[in-house]
Amino acid sequence: MPLRHGTEKKVAQESSFDPEARISEAPSLLPVSPACPFCSGGETEIMNAFGGNASVSSYWCRDCRSPFEVMKWTR
Repeated sequence: MPLRHGTEKKVAQESSFDPEARISEAPSLLPVSPACPFCSGGETEIMNAFGGNASVSSYWCRDCRSPFEVMKWTR
């Protein structure tokens, strides 16, 4: 299905990777850089404030290149 004229540019802009924008969009209760559960690395970034369920957030580890989820509401 062909895209309408001008849509290609909009899609490219929306899909660009900007970790600073993701951090600013995330709720303030989420950890900024949790430790990776696989390698214990600290070079992690938020991918999505809502993971597979509403109670988890999706993160990405830059050290071991693994996705993981963190519970939002832990005490």
